[in-house]
Amino acid sequence: MKLVKLNVRKASLCSTIDNRLLCKLADVLAAPICALINSSIRQGLVPDQWKLSRISPIPKNIPVTRVDSDIRPIAVTCPISKIAESFVSSLFNQHFVDHLDVNQHGSTKGRSTVTALIQFSHSIFVASDDNRNIIRILFVDFSKAFDLIDHSVLYKKLTDLEFPAHVRLWSLSFVQHRKQFVKVGNYVSNVIISNAGAPQGTLAGPDDFKLLINDLRFDTTYIKYVDDVSIATISFDPKNSELQDAADKLVGWCRSNGMTLNTKKTKELVIHFGKRVDKKSIPNIVINETNIERVESFKLLGVYFSSDLSWSTHVE
Repeated sequence: MKLVKLNVRKASLCSTIDNRLLCKLADVLAAPICALINSSIRQGLVPDQWKLSRISPIPKNIPVTRVDSDIRPIAVTCPISKIAESFVSSLFNQHFVDHLDVNQHGSTKGRSTVTALIQFSHSIFVASDDNRNIIRILFVDFSKAFDLIDHSVLYKKLTDLEFPAHVRLWSLSFVQHRKQFVKVGNYVSNVIISNAGAPQGTLAGPDDFKLLINDLRFDTTYIKYVDDVSIATISFDPKNSELQDAADKLVGWCRSNGMTLNTKKTKELVIHFGKRVDKKSIPNIVINETNIERVESFKLLGVYFSSDLSWSTHVE
């Protein structure tokens, strides 16, 4: 059934059987492909041919001004590898569901950007009913989150949560010693081998990051959407240090897990409707000796949140 449901309009990796042919010959190819995938999962080994990716550079922002920050490298992989990934992802999530952080909404069945936004905005709007409340929100940005996944850290977390051996080994095999090349128009780069990170555009990438970030939890309001983390604190006291404490915890977690924070893209938003406190008197959040920029609006999961909680910026 997986072969029949392949999207024939999607690009296929060069030199592999494309989706259209797999769909046409599904009745003939189903049995041997099933045997290959079963053998791969049982042994916890991913064939080298399944670990080749063509990287398509997709702009995050238009116009692109910086290649290192404004481009998202999406991996186009072998269609049979994608089918194998879907089975392993199902096994992964069946086990992980009992351990999953309840505030993680990304790549999770029954959750979405909508549930994340409803949960987060509800907390903020309820808190804003009391004009004494000072609501501080930290929107966290990781530098090259998927590219920096440490495979040894990933394997330790797979082991600590007692994932089945074949899932642990297959997941690690999938991300190790991957070959990739970039194609832009008619130009093709040399093939290089990557021994870090997880490819974006695959099922394994979000699953791996979801596991990696699972133990990053805070004692205040927060949500996660895979690698997007937003933290909020609510207090009458302009000197309240809860958000700075959360930022310090975040820095420590990054240090232990091989992640890097992008302090330029990490922002703070302050919401306060009372007149007794001047926002300028509220201390800045400091991360790695850098004052985090305080903004009047921020786009979270496609929706603009503004310091006055109006929708005018989002509508514009």
